[in-house]
Amino acid sequence: MNPKPLFARVAATVIRSALAYVALSVMAPPSSALSTKQAPGTQKPASGTSSQGQVDGFSGLLLTTPDADWQKAWATPSGTTPVIKTTSRVHVGEKLFVVILFGNPSLKDNTADVTCDIDVLRPDGTASVHETALPCYKDPIEGSPEQFFAARPGVAFIGESTDMPGTWVVRVVLHDNNRNVTLPLVTTFVLAKGS
Repeated sequence: MNPKPLFARVAATVIRSALAYVALSVMAPPSSALSTKQAPGTQKPASGTSSQGQVDGFSGLLLTTPDADWQKAWATPSGTTPVIKTTSRVHVGEKLFVVILFGNPSLKDNTADVTCDIDVLRPDGTASVHETALPCYKDPIEGSPEQFFAARPGVAFIGESTDMPGTWVVRVVLHDNNRNVTLPLVTTFVLAKGS
């Protein structure tokens, strides 16, 4: 059974309801023509201080986008590299999405088994979201496993007037359970009060 996409609303709790499934949309086809070999920086060792990395052939990438329809750009035909607008700044009243991508998972019976941990920290360092062992992807892989695949969970942020302005930190640890490796990734974005 394919898990529903799971997005965390940063200033609240992790969303698991059917409403979130509809409002934040069904994930687009899970793979794209973006290859792990094409992604800049994927050959760097995993350090936990980068939004992209690789460990033992398993790659990960975090994209921060204001585009709620990023799935449409992701669902490109084979051989076409998707273009997704990215940002590192959001204002009160605006939305921002942290998309979790992974590539080259180890396969067992042609099936990937990837879980992830997600932590979102406010500018003062306090936790807004802390989730562990979320099912990211446990499905057969169609096509080359060297393509990037969109994980089922992600982070959806809506800047509200009560949210703390400043730099928010999103930490994601991807676990390739078939390979028994972990890949820590981190990205940040700034919530600005003015427009």
